[in-house]
Amino acid sequence: MEPVTTRCTRCATCPDCTSPSLPVWQREFPGYPRGDMPSIPPGWTDTSWHNDTSPSFQVATGPMGEPVQIWIDHPDRTQREVPGIARFLLTRRSHDDDMEEVHAGEDWTIALEIASRERLACAFARGLMQELTPAQWRAMRLGNRINADFVCASHDHCDANMVMLAAWESERAPMLTPAQRAAGIGEDIEHANGAWTIAKAHYLTASDEGERFDIWRMSGVHVASLIGAGCELGCEPGTDISSGAARDSPGRIYSCGFIEAHGERWIVTIGNDSRTFDHLVDAEAHLWRGHAALEST
Repeated sequence: MEPVTTRCTRCATCPDCTSPSLPVWQREFPGYPRGDMPSIPPGWTDTSWHNDTSPSFQVATGPMGEPVQIWIDHPDRTQREVPGIARFLLTRRSHDDDMEEVHAGEDWTIALEIASRERLACAFARGLMQELTPAQWRAMRLGNRINADFVCASHDHCDANMVMLAAWESERAPMLTPAQRAAGIGEDIEHANGAWTIAKAHYLTASDEGERFDIWRMSGVHVASLIGAGCELGCEPGTDISSGAARDSPGRIYSCGFIEAHGERWIVTIGNDSRTFDHLVDAEAHLWRGHAALEST
């Protein structure tokens, strides 16, 4: 009689536990029951790491590169590494990776709704950042320091309602039923208003660190200076890059790295690591986090 074998669910070295086809959280936490992980929405990034207390997912990213993460612990309280910790913990991280608790609870439906609002808030804030010039963005965030809670200075520079609508259609609408999507943002106004409140308080009002970022963003070094610093930059065919008119402008160069254009996308190089972004604002945010982290060390 052939021996009976069972699939390993505990170790971190055998092929069953380290297969690249497994989600990151399963490889990092092989002892976590697979059936106990709730369905993860599309667009979330698996950031699980075995040295953490539980699997985690990056829900969204703020305009300064601030990650919003959710930590999903064991449903059995006795299996949680930290006694008394909630199963679902939603956090925002600052530029130096300090964590602020957004929500802690046991109900996945509630955690999912709050995480969805955070994602919409980030999409709205980043949409405004793309819509406004760096000077307008800075003026808006400084103005919001003194504005009432229900007033945002973004309306001094653009129709922020249309920016929110675009963010809602890209981030929120796909999560709804066809009937809810057809009804539009008006039927989902409580969710949208909740996201607006989050964005105004945490992303559209200048903190001390945000003010430093906005000044840094306005003082970018452009193509000619990047060439002078020895950066190898590409350009559109037929463009004389020495004239400073190439598509690599604007750029940013600091001790930690630099940004350069690559077609319609942007490449950020920090040390030996290069990452590509669809939008300049996201490239700037990534470079800023590297710059701020280097400062803190």
